[in-house]
Amino acid sequence: MVLRVAAEVEAELDEIWSYVATESGDADVAERLINSITDHFFMLSKHPQLGRPRDHDLRSRSKEPVSRSVCHSSPNRGA
Repeated sequence: MVLRVAAEVEAELDEIWSYVATESGDADVAERLINSITDHFFMLSKHPQLGRPRDHDLRSRSKEPVSRSVCHSSPNRGA
């Protein structure tokens, strides 16, 4: 299965890393947080039905909690 991360998500991850590294004063803390988030990407790529289905206009997506954030996924059935 191919894992694709949107450019917007990559930019947000960079912003999160920068903020956490600056606020904590420790790049390792920021790196561990980003790794924790991206580990969920890989888990969702292997198990696309994991998480709870969303309501309304996001019916084809599911969500998985990641710390205090939520990771939304949409399986690409054509891949």
